[in-house]
Amino acid sequence: MKEPIPIGPGPWGGDGGKPWDDGVYTGVKQIYIMRSDFIGSIQIEYDRSGQSIWSTKHGNGGQITHRVSCELVGVQIGDP
Repeated sequence: MKEPIPIGPGPWGGDGGKPWDDGVYTGVKQIYIMRSDFIGSIQIEYDRSGQSIWSTKHGNGGQITHRVSCELVGVQIGDP
C-alpha cells in the first residue's frame, strides 16, 4: 500500500510563526490545545499502525490545557 504524501503547510499564525509537518500517520488519538486568551500551542498524539507517536509541541504558550480525544473504537470515518 502506497503511503499518502503530506500536503504543504497551510496558514499559521502569530508573530514568527513557522510551518511544520509531522509526517504521515494512520490516525490521530488525541490533541492537546494550550491557550490563554488565544491558542498558544498544540501537541498531537498520532497512531502509526497501533504505536503511539507524540509530536513536538507546536507553538509557545498557553496556561489552560484542553484535551480532545479522537479515538472511536470500531468506527471509521465514512461508515454508514
